[in-house]
Amino acid sequence: MSIPKKPNINEDEFIQSSKANRVQNTINENVVQKEKTFLLKLDYNLWKKLKEKSLNQDKTLHQYIIDLLKNNLDL
Repeated sequence: MSIPKKPNINEDEFIQSSKANRVQNTINENVVQKEKTFLLKLDYNLWKKLKEKSLNQDKTLHQYIIDLLKNNLDL
């Protein structure tokens, strides 16, 4: 039984085709699209006012707060 010969592969091509490189590219693409969640503690009176306004606009409180933030950041 003989030892198999090593194939002739350019090192740069090998590195570019590596799985680690593809995984890193996938991670970088996902970072841009990722959403963040966080707990928001509100004073009861503030929550009540926000909830009333969201109901008046037929939106969820969550969507109403997001819209407020977007409008104030000029996105």
